[in-house]
Amino acid sequence: MCFNISWLPKHKMLCIDVQITELFSTFVPFEAILTYIVDESWITLDGTEKLHGSLVEAVQKIRSAIWNQFGLPSCIGIGPNRFISKVALDVYAKKQGIAECTYE
Repeated sequence: MCFNISWLPKHKMLCIDVQITELFSTFVPFEAILTYIVDESWITLDGTEKLHGSLVEAVQKIRSAIWNQFGLPSCIGIGPNRFISKVALDVYAKKQGIAECTYE
């Protein structure tokens, strides 16, 4: 996930980051969330299909929740591991909003 909140003062960015992490915890257990830097996190959605639908449906819900609660646009890269999800984020999602990259 990538949030463009660089225009905010640092203390506000940290506060919003904590609130966004709390939002993530409404979708997955806290152990499934890894904050990489203040505006980027990884979320493991394995096993949440019955709650949130497919991966794309789940990230659409997360993206909508971020927009509705914080008014912040976000982009999400989906992949089978952190490296591939980061590549999907950097190469495609920052232009399209959501991008999924698989081994196939």
